[in-house]
Amino acid sequence: MTPFVIIPLAVVGAQAPGLSSGALAALAIALVIIGVLLFALEFFVVSGGFITALAGVSSVGGIVVGFYATPALGWVLLVSSPLMAIFAIRFGLRRLGNSRLVIQAELTEDAGYHHLAESFAVKPGVIGTLSTDAMPTGRCHFDAGELDVSMESGSGRRGDRVRVLRIDGPEIVVIRQPEEPPAQG
Repeated sequence: MTPFVIIPLAVVGAQAPGLSSGALAALAIALVIIGVLLFALEFFVVSGGFITALAGVSSVGGIVVGFYATPALGWVLLVSSPLMAIFAIRFGLRRLGNSRLVIQAELTEDAGYHHLAESFAVKPGVIGTLSTDAMPTGRCHFDAGELDVSMESGSGRRGDRVRVLRIDGPEIVVIRQPEEPPAQG
């Protein structure tokens, strides 16, 4: 029998005549404790929430049986169940934090995103030549190689000279470099 069958039968059985209020109280407390233990177990077993559903059914069943035993026990279980669930969550998260299943590596200043522009010595002010049309994005040839660029405004044609305006994360923003007048000699 699955717990989805056993727990409702326990609740229905609690209504049967002949059970003492002490037996009902023991059953109610046992169901709530089983619910908390199942909830803590969810942190160790990947069940897709099935164990948490069982924990909820068990806890609610325990609270209902507690109200059948005595209203005071029902209220105590109703108030204490969320507190026990919080304890189980804190225990589970602490256990996960100390587990070898969770990566414990620390990020250093060298970790994270490194722009290719750094290795090509591309920074604001550097001049390059568009190797493709940029409408508004395209490829630009710099001294060390080609990189993807984005035009600040408008578009650029292949062969246009552009100047790096800024580097915004992964995006190199360029602006068209005005043509220099021919030198008069």
